[in-house]
Amino acid sequence: FKNKRLNTNCLVMPEGIMSECVLMYDFVYAASIINNKINFIIRFHDQFDTDYFLQNNKKYLLRKNIIFSKSSLKEDFKRSTFCLYRGTSGIFEAMNYGLLPIYLDLISEFNIDPINSFKDNIKYVQEPKDLVSYIIRNLKFEILKEKNIKNQKISNLYFNKFIKENINYIYE
Repeated sequence: FKNKRLNTNCLVMPEGIMSECVLMYDFVYAASIINNKINFIIRFHDQFDTDYFLQNNKKYLLRKNIIFSKSSLKEDFKRSTFCLYRGTSGIFEAMNYGLLPIYLDLISEFNIDPINSFKDNIKYVQEPKDLVSYIIRNLKFEILKEKNIKNQKISNLYFNKFIKENINYIYE
């Protein structure tokens, strides 16, 4: 875990559905205005038409702290400390890389959290201000290390693509 750089980078991992992307990006856009020191790294699903989305949603390009990733998924994991998600199974791999999971829990939407049964270990946010304050409050090595140990046990239990070298990278 000592090799993990703590930062305010939050990887955003929506599913590959247009409505989910708009929902999450509107949330992130509002959070980016509240605190411009938190970088939101947008990671589109591989099957998603990124160009179409950005052509029809240009406002996301206006914020300097919203970054549209062109890096590999592994690089995005390495450069992030937090991960905002909803229904993606990619959260298991993010947890294996030591990212702290944050579920976007919208009251008007159905809960699609793949790790819902471990709700006590996962932060649920409903408002952009809650996301911002959670990131700022939890940017402490001891807090993140403790939470990551629990989260990696959960991920290892449920995610069958557990990669031992990722865990070794984090804890070396």
